[in-house]
Amino acid sequence: MKRTTIYVSLAILLLFISGSWFILNTQWGLDRTYELVQHSIPGKLSIQSLQGKLVGPIEFTGINYINDEIDVNLDRLELDWQPASLIKGTLRFSKLDAHGLTIKLTDASDQVKPEPPSSFALPFTIDVLNARLVVARIIAEQQKPILIKQILLQGTARDNSVQLTLLTIDAETFDLTTNGKVGLDNTHPVELHTIWSARLNDFTPLKGNGTFTGTLAHLELEQTIEQSGLNVTLRGFLTNVISNLRWNLYLDIKQFNAQQLAASWPRVSVQGKLKSVGHLEVFTLSGTLVSSLPEQGSLQSIFEINAKPEVWHLTTFKARHTPTNGTLHANGEWRPGPEL
Repeated sequence: MKRTTIYVSLAILLLFISGSWFILNTQWGLDRTYELVQHSIPGKLSIQSLQGKLVGPIEFTGINYINDEIDVNLDRLELDWQPASLIKGTLRFSKLDAHGLTIKLTDASDQVKPEPPSSFALPFTIDVLNARLVVARIIAEQQKPILIKQILLQGTARDNSVQLTLLTIDAETFDLTTNGKVGLDNTHPVELHTIWSARLNDFTPLKGNGTFTGTLAHLELEQTIEQSGLNVTLRGFLTNVISNLRWNLYLDIKQFNAQQLAASWPRVSVQGKLKSVGHLEVFTLSGTLVSSLPEQGSLQSIFEINAKPEVWHLTTFKARHTPTNGTLHANGEWRPGPEL
């Protein structure tokens, strides 16, 4: 009897091992897993072609995911991972290579934005050794599409933060390289170092660097542009970055030569300080500026603008010209068009 029990137990164990191996190492196992995921997640997921096995590598073609807020299409994704890393509680991807991503955002203005969790922790570590995305478009209603040429990523997500070894974004209008750590909730620290450049139509590219420190609830920033004819520093802080972005920012213009930004502009140089407080719909912009033009003297100005969705109010504008001592006072309002 005991011998029979042992044989039955061994047979069950062997059957379990064989079944697990078959599921993990065959196309059939990959297909069944996809069907399970497809019917378990909210929204609608479809994949035109799925090749490989669960232990990797896997190649996806024609991925589409859609729900009430977003429509995502991905032409191709090649994935490989290290199953043995799960023994140590780590999901390690050795390769994530994606091509042709399109994200369409629907108008969610009437939807309540969720508050980020006050405390959050991943159930396991996610380690990305090599990830690349080639060509991505982000499309929002009534907005110009954002085109990204390539994104490269190396990093680790553990517990309640992400450690970025390297993140580079090569986009149509900007480049960004950053490293550091990002907390996944409002309480854990953010510390990012950035190097970036921005391309604005026919203007000279702007190049800068700086830091973001704090938490997603209160994020302090300092970014500096220092190149020929330009010395500008942006300081301040952002609050509630995820759920309800607000800002309190200061721009210190030590040197700004207009011709260094666009050769067709006059030889105007500007110095001054600006301040902006508010959020995306309502904000104030105020400051003092001194602009100089060779052989024309200088113009000192003080202004304040209160901006609302339908109208911008120029509440204060005072200017004085040197050496004539001429002055100008103005106020008024401007109603921006739908393209703003």
